[in-house]
Amino acid sequence: MLRLSFPAVAGRALLRASYPLLLLGLVACGGSDGDDPPANDAAAAADADIDFDDGGLLDAAPGDDAGSTIDAAPATPGATMVSYLGGSSNTEIVGDQGRDVAVDAAGNWYVVGGLDRMSGAPFTGALGRTIGTRNREDIFVVSFDREGALRYATLIGGPNYDRAYAVEVDDAGRVVVAGRAGDSFPTTAGALQENFAGDPRSGGAYRKQDGVIFMLEADGSLAWATYFGSAGSDFIRDVALGPDGSIFVGVAEVAGAFPYATSGAFIDTPPSGTNHVLAKLAADGSSVLWAGYLGTSGDENSPPTVQVDDNGVAAIAWGTPGTDAPVTAGAYQTSHGGGNDMVVAKVAADGQSLIYCTYFGGTGDENIETHQIAVAPGGEVVIITSVDTSCSRSARPTPATWPCPTTPSSRASAADAPTSC
Repeated sequence: MLRLSFPAVAGRALLRASYPLLLLGLVACGGSDGDDPPANDAAAAADADIDFDDGGLLDAAPGDDAGSTIDAAPATPGATMVSYLGGSSNTEIVGDQGRDVAVDAAGNWYVVGGLDRMSGAPFTGALGRTIGTRNREDIFVVSFDREGALRYATLIGGPNYDRAYAVEVDDAGRVVVAGRAGDSFPTTAGALQENFAGDPRSGGAYRKQDGVIFMLEADGSLAWATYFGSAGSDFIRDVALGPDGSIFVGVAEVAGAFPYATSGAFIDTPPSGTNHVLAKLAADGSSVLWAGYLGTSGDENSPPTVQVDDNGVAAIAWGTPGTDAPVTAGAYQTSHGGGNDMVVAKVAADGQSLIYCTYFGGTGDENIETHQIAVAPGGEVVIITSVDTSCSRSARPTPATWPCPTTPSSRASAADAPTSC
């Protein structure tokens, strides 16, 4: 695992890169499949001192399914909360999964993911609700206060496979959730895209899918819901909120023209192969403000991760084996290093230009998953990536070039990397 940061504007210098020894505060997940590496199915947990009561959650694993584990790291050492949320069904290939967590200014926290044929507590009773003609895998949104008391539990889905990948919360306590959904998801009347656009796939774990975005009010009721997809196999892997409440989404696996791409965007013509799309939507989800493509002439093979700074500038990163990413003049790394490299880019607030775009990678594989990017108060972009060098300690090049260039002030350098790869 490699942590790195880039400056706010030029993207021409590496501020810091190191091999961290420990990651704390995780919401760990259940099973996984080909496009969801198990090692990356985790998200930073809330900073809270929590004592779980019953609340409809479980102290023991609920049957054959591994379930989703909710685990909060306390503000001070010595107290930890762990509980299960999941059913006993194991009919789905991918099973129950928690995929993201967000915390509001009051310390309330929100967990999202997918549950396989879940019924009963905590989605029944005074604090629970179910939305849609649910079946198979459905999206869950569960909120707790900072003491661990259940605030609400919402389960939403249609008759097909639905899963949330990302959640953000605004200043009013409303949550924006994004992910993937099959046909007949319960969209709302007048939404940007009320109907399923289609998908050429007929099998696989997910079957036919589109991207989906919805907002819940502060009490967990549905404010609006819309599909956001094409007739291809694309779906949404990350979401971020701008300072004005606008919604930024990273769309993965876009093949050909995307129906919501806008003329004059930073890249408004799709490269060949499958690409990613970065789009900015109005705060109420009713319109697309801008959307453009990011990719190479090949297929992008790891999903986009997105964050937005206080000026509305979006930072996005993804992984690619492609050698012709849209790098900008004077970028930190203008050429592909080999294997699978990361690409890190910043998009201007008006969506019309790339502030910078750079490769970052060595001769091996650098892989990235959703929620592995952050923007510091000064605008610097911070990313965590996994590194596969396919070489041994004795055979590797010098630390300055193996497998990615670390910086002298790093806590750990390449010399502290694992002894074998």
